[in-house]
Amino acid sequence: MSMTEGVYVCVKGTLYGSDCATFGLTDKEVTALQSRFPNSTNSIQVVNGSYMKANPLQVINALSELGYEVVASSGSEAETTWTMRREVPVSPFGCTIL
Repeated sequence: MSMTEGVYVCVKGTLYGSDCATFGLTDKEVTALQSRFPNSTNSIQVVNGSYMKANPLQVINALSELGYEVVASSGSEAETTWTMRREVPVSPFGCTIL
């Protein structure tokens, strides 16, 4: 029997912007997004997150290719946070397998 658990990440930005921030991604996922959006850089500091030089919807669409789905959003026209979730396998010993 296969066991899974949910992993959550967030994308924060504005629909009118050309950049956004991500939170909760693994280093491998950040690297994948930064290679997809090459103008993204680690030189712009985001506390507990990563900077992406892409519209939030572009990042959300890229994350959906990794299995994430939007489960909630909150905010205003000025700034919105989208919460995304995906299922990841868990070993029989309770360890998440990323």
